[in-house]
Amino acid sequence: MNEELIKIPLRDFIVELITPKQTLDMRVFDDNGIMHPKLKDKILRRSDFLVNKTIRDIKNIERTDVVLVGSSASYFYKQNSDLDVAIFAENTGCDFIAKDADNLGTFLSYLTNDFYKKYRQFSIDGQYLDMKLRSVLRDRMGVYSILNEKWVREARKDVVKDIDADDLMNKYYLNVEELDIFLNKIKYNENDVASLEECKRINEKFKDSILNIKSVEEYLIFKLMKIPLKDLNKIYQRELAKSFSLEIEL
Repeated sequence: MNEELIKIPLRDFIVELITPKQTLDMRVFDDNGIMHPKLKDKILRRSDFLVNKTIRDIKNIERTDVVLVGSSASYFYKQNSDLDVAIFAENTGCDFIAKDADNLGTFLSYLTNDFYKKYRQFSIDGQYLDMKLRSVLRDRMGVYSILNEKWVREARKDVVKDIDADDLMNKYYLNVEELDIFLNKIKYNENDVASLEECKRINEKFKDSILNIKSVEEYLIFKLMKIPLKDLNKIYQRELAKSFSLEIEL
């Protein structure tokens, strides 16, 4: 998605981003808004594999649903849209994880990242399948339960009716500027390494950008900010590794 952002003028990209298609993606749904059975089976087989390699043997961490989110579960898909799938899990009494969703979410994120270090990314018929373990539903567009074959949140064309392309573009630039200011304020020691405390601050900034999405407009800004946020996460991972290495040496 963001590779196109680089290739075409930003405003044109945003106009396309907020212009709904006439129908849902026919590669994904039939005329009644139900996912095609073959696609459903392929996604669930892959979700079973991910669950078996991550949470299956952890007592009292239970899968609750497998849902399609993002542009492919909306009228705002593109020809190259990913299939964004969330595997939701619940802590029903696991002893070593606090009951609140944030702690479970952090743990599930770690398991997902560890999984993709060992196994290649999924795809289905040439379409990238972005599948993650999650604890909380924060998506602002359509949400389709693949397990239950029904809409948790109906896809709608009018969710962007109050969003203006120029206003969205200005807010994107403000977010980029704010992130640049944050990056320039990262403190490095004499070894050109950020401290563990500074790494924590970087990670909190990254998580806030993802977890505090409260509206469709903020969701769209997040989509536009994916490349800068990926860069921020890379800085966090790099500096955390350097900081740990320095502490071990000392």
